[in-house]
Amino acid sequence: MVRHIAVRDTYRSAIALESVDGGTLENVLVEDIKAVNTGNAFFIRLGHRNLRVPPGHVRHVVLRDIDVQVPAGQPDKGYPFQGPPFLEPHNLVPSSIVGHRDAPIEDVQLERIKIRFGGGGSKSVAYRPFDKVPERPTDYPDFTMFGELPAWAIYMRHVKGLKIHDLSLTLDNPDYRIALVADDVASLSLKGLTSTAADTQPAIWFPSAKRGHHSIDVHKLGN
Repeated sequence: MVRHIAVRDTYRSAIALESVDGGTLENVLVEDIKAVNTGNAFFIRLGHRNLRVPPGHVRHVVLRDIDVQVPAGQPDKGYPFQGPPFLEPHNLVPSSIVGHRDAPIEDVQLERIKIRFGGGGSKSVAYRPFDKVPERPTDYPDFTMFGELPAWAIYMRHVKGLKIHDLSLTLDNPDYRIALVADDVASLSLKGLTSTAADTQPAIWFPSAKRGHHSIDVHKLGN
């Protein structure tokens, strides 16, 4: 359990939960987090660096009462020890929940989450279609590891059981991307979504909807 934390001025994720060497990360509660001037709101990752063992598990995770600001630009620019440089071009990085193709992340709840995002994403900086996001299961886990992502707020892939209740998304500047992308996500419940970009483009997209993995219940959607 992690609660009552303030995060500021870092080119990192405000919250990062990762298992990549066969371990099990489960029964995690993170709540009452306020973060400003950060590079990323949250990053949840199940990878598979150690091929000598099974991928492991990330499951039963709750993020609750989270308020994060992700500004345009690099939050720690000019600091004596800056974050690592980007390995490939991309716009501001969304939050992500990305499991392994053969071992999805299971049972994640996002409750009362607010993300204020700098936006400004442009295809002239970087562009990646939904079906071209790399898997990179053996790479070191980092919120920039996939390069450009097709969502500006939250990118989700290889997840089983995802509940999102009361999600507020604010975009300061226009972004060419969709707010939420759910690719290979089984059983998604979405209740109470507000997004400033909902009037100009779809709020959520399911690239793999033809697989029949998805259920969705949106109670509120608007500006």
